[in-house]
Amino acid sequence: MILKLSEEEIKQIRYILPVQGNIKTLELVQKILDKTEADSEELEFDDQEVELIKKMVHYLDQNQKINLSSLSLIQKILKETK
Repeated sequence: MILKLSEEEIKQIRYILPVQGNIKTLELVQKILDKTEADSEELEFDDQEVELIKKMVHYLDQNQKINLSSLSLIQKILKETK
C-alpha cells in the first residue's frame, strides 16, 4: 500500500502506533517509523505493516481514542485498505 501524506499526517503516524508489544510488533513499528523519517510524502507499507496499522486504527476507533489531529490520516488509511 502506498499512501501520499502531508507532513502533518506523517507526524501523526507515530501517535496511532502501539508503544508496547511483543518483539515482532515493535520491530514493525520501528520499520514504519523509519519510513516516516525519509524526506518523502509517499510512504509504501508492506502487508504486515498494513495489518498492524489497520489493527491500531480499529483499536483506536473501538476505544474512542481517535483525535481530530489524526482524523485525516485515519480516513486515508481506511479508504486505501477497503
